[in-house]
Amino acid sequence: MASMQTLMESFRISMLSEEKERSWPDVAGLGLKVARGKMGVRLMIYDRSGMQGTITIDKLNLGPEEMVYHGERGFEEEKTGNCFDAWHVLNSDLDEAYQGKGYGKLLYALAMTHIYPEGLTADRFGDNSDQAQNVWRSLAADPRFEPTIPKSGGYMGKFDNVSDPKTPPKEDDCILKYTNGRENVALNIPYASNSAKAEYDAMLENYRQMRIERRKKKKAASAPKPKKRAERKAVNPQEFAAQLKQRNVSAKVKLKAMKGKFPHLSMGQIKELL
Repeated sequence: MASMQTLMESFRISMLSEEKERSWPDVAGLGLKVARGKMGVRLMIYDRSGMQGTITIDKLNLGPEEMVYHGERGFEEEKTGNCFDAWHVLNSDLDEAYQGKGYGKLLYALAMTHIYPEGLTADRFGDNSDQAQNVWRSLAADPRFEPTIPKSGGYMGKFDNVSDPKTPPKEDDCILKYTNGRENVALNIPYASNSAKAEYDAMLENYRQMRIERRKKKKAASAPKPKKRAERKAVNPQEFAAQLKQRNVSAKVKLKAMKGKFPHLSMGQIKELL
């Protein structure tokens, strides 16, 4: 039977491993830009080579019935529900170099930090890719992400079907997402998290510094460059005198040129050289 010390050591190692899994990846070289537009809020991750990841979110405060855009079908009236006043992810993308390292989940955590304490859920109107579904399943299993819908007071801890509600409250009524004909519960829960607040703040500051660096480089590149003076080869009096002898000019001009070039020489010395 294992000793108490061995059991405690195993527990400690397990906790350290779990803590490591729940720590966010390094963001020292990454910046975060937040832009607001007609399509919602877009958060973009940058490193010094350019944009490496993006996620666009929008508020689901559409009311009981709204005109919803369905691509080629155009706008159609559809019951969307109140969706517990949550936001949903319209799209997300991450560069291959940052995939599989925790940055995908961090991207969602940054979006949740931006809207905290309101919840974030999967896209209500479009298809959710296999990769996106994997992210939501991962969030559901991570205690850093908490469902915003309670399991009490007439709520089920997830969205209620707006087309066929099972509980009296209307606040949680929303379009449900299905996979292979079955409800995909992970896609029907809004989550809230402020666990990446430190990373969010650090990345905003990193992006501000990146912009300052870019402006300095741009200013330096556009500044007029100082003209370089042509380097002149030093000439000694003997060489200069020899050059003057080859010119078809008067003796007076030669004397003046030598005196101007070598003012430290006496006229006697100049005449000897010429």
